[in-house]
Amino acid sequence: MRRLSDEEESLVHSAIGALEIAHGIVPESALPALTEPALRAAVVERLEQCGRVLNKVRDGWTSGYDDNVADVLVREGIGVLKPVDRAVLTLVLLRCVAVPRARGAASGETWADGRGTRPTSTDELAQSRHLTKSMIKQSLRRLQAAGLVNRGSRGITPGPALHRLTPRRTAALWEDMVILAASESPYARVLLKRRGNGNQHKPPAKDEK
Repeated sequence: MRRLSDEEESLVHSAIGALEIAHGIVPESALPALTEPALRAAVVERLEQCGRVLNKVRDGWTSGYDDNVADVLVREGIGVLKPVDRAVLTLVLLRCVAVPRARGAASGETWADGRGTRPTSTDELAQSRHLTKSMIKQSLRRLQAAGLVNRGSRGITPGPALHRLTPRRTAALWEDMVILAASESPYARVLLKRRGNGNQHKPPAKDEK
């Protein structure tokens, strides 16, 4: 890679800063370093040095953890959600995205795509017999603080932090939903066999919901 000028270095640093603090997707047109291929390559290189990656999301970009780095963090228990928060987030994703899309009632490419989500509510989530409404409300506050859910006038929807998932993580999460919601289906059995009987990227157990 050619040596960057001071001005170009400043543009690269600005882009990385914007990506790391953005509440959602950064439009490509918003930052020169994301539009110009050579500068974008520099952004990718600098992120890689920190264990981060540049993710293309529709017409914009996000940054997130490299898959290998994320695997290490999970093994070390760093940044891992509490079991109750994983269960509530799973319910939100099932209610808002997985079930509506499976029924053809919604579309979209990502978990947090507003065009492909159906809002849910605390009352609907509380239909789970394993979680009290109080537990769900407390968990939703933590998930909202982490950017994993939104709570607004439309109801509860998946949050912008889900845009930071890499394609591999996004695919694994879809597979988790299949295994959880249709564990006896042929596709779920194929997924479990491919994962080595479900030991990798294992979804929350049903008794955690």
